[in-house]
Amino acid sequence: MVIKFMRHQNTRMLTYMTTDLTAIMEFQVEAVEAEFARLKDEVPVLHEPKTMPWDNRAAQFRDPEGTLVGIYTPVSDAAKQRFGSR
Repeated sequence: MVIKFMRHQNTRMLTYMTTDLTAIMEFQVEAVEAEFARLKDEVPVLHEPKTMPWDNRAAQFRDPEGTLVGIYTPVSDAAKQRFGSR
């Protein structure tokens, strides 16, 4: 598994490749609900914003080439501490 972090315009992006060569990109954003509203009519939605067990609010899309793209915002103090340095 290859993991790399990249920073792009005040977001944090995590890209990793699984053994079946499926790329998944995740972006840490300031407000998942706002980004979801901006993107939902432009790309296929896999799931609307929901709070994950590790206290990130997250949504997922597919980009025009079919790549899985996730956006998330840490919501609890513990999640902000854990994910804030990424």
